[in-house]
Amino acid sequence: MYLDAISDVLRDPLVLFVNRDMAAIAQSEVNQMQGSIEQAYDMALQRFGRYWGLLQRLQWPTLLVSYERAVLDPEALLCEVADFVRLTPPTEKQREAVRRFAEGRRYRTL
Repeated sequence: MYLDAISDVLRDPLVLFVNRDMAAIAQSEVNQMQGSIEQAYDMALQRFGRYWGLLQRLQWPTLLVSYERAVLDPEALLCEVADFVRLTPPTEKQREAVRRFAEGRRYRTL
């Protein structure tokens, strides 16, 4: 993995680990590869396990981010990231910029 390859040259790294819901990942893989949902879910779990194992081994400060939660509340993500990297809380102008950027990028109701 790329992160593993460069880990010895990074100084005081922080990791933002964005992960999608396993069922969403599996369904996406089923749609792309026409395999079974069980195979796709297993592949998603294996991939997550590799990433998680690497993060456990590296022991870097890590912020776990749910992609789905971030889409639903991008302002909250902005505040979490600011806190994680020890920046002052976002201003109202910055929050408004995130709201405008995220507008229209919501899940569609089917």
